[in-house]
Amino acid sequence: MNLTLRCVVALAAFGVGTCAAAEPVNKFTTVVQATETPVKKLVLPLSATSSLVVTPCPSCAPQTHAVTAATQYFINKNAVTLQELRAAVADKPDLILTVAFTVKTGELVSITADLPYQAAAPTRRR
Repeated sequence: MNLTLRCVVALAAFGVGTCAAAEPVNKFTTVVQATETPVKKLVLPLSATSSLVVTPCPSCAPQTHAVTAATQYFINKNAVTLQELRAAVADKPDLILTVAFTVKTGELVSITADLPYQAAAPTRRR
């Protein structure tokens, strides 16, 4: 390889490296975090002006997430009221709830309960 060709290849390689380094770096910011927690490890909000309290692990301090006007509640992907959610999970301490909250403020975004499907009882024919 002659000297001129080597210079061209070296400059081209340097230019590609420089261009690659000059490209903007994409940053990802977590805005909402979700955790899966059994009902027995949290205290559900009592009203639209209260908070959810969750203890994520045995050695962790409890975390409080304030309810806002935008907080949503779901059962099997269906929007429900807080009272409907509370009634649906009241006797299910081991049911896993998905609790979503904003990372920056800690405000409660949503609570989701995935309840197992229960088929209707068959009707008897006479």
